[in-house]
Amino acid sequence: MTKRALVAQSIGAKGVILASQNYDLEVSKVYKGDDGNGKRVHIASLLISTDSFEKLKVLKNVEIIANFPVPKQPNSTLTLFLSSAKRSSYVFLR
Repeated sequence: MTKRALVAQSIGAKGVILASQNYDLEVSKVYKGDDGNGKRVHIASLLISTDSFEKLKVLKNVEIIANFPVPKQPNSTLTLFLSSAKRSSYVFLR
């Protein structure tokens, strides 16, 4: 998904809608859409079913507005699990 979004972005797209025949299977699982290059994607990306895509593509002059609110929290929690199984790890932890 990331690679396709980057290609669309490079040719000037404002966003990308990807359709998948296996949408129900992919959405029911954790969907990994980032191959490590996600931070380079600056356009909206949306995954929809093939059926939804077929309904959408017959419409003309459609403006799609998507809102992805990001909750703001004043604090973040970070939990680290460290192991001293190796000598170098033990030295680091001391």
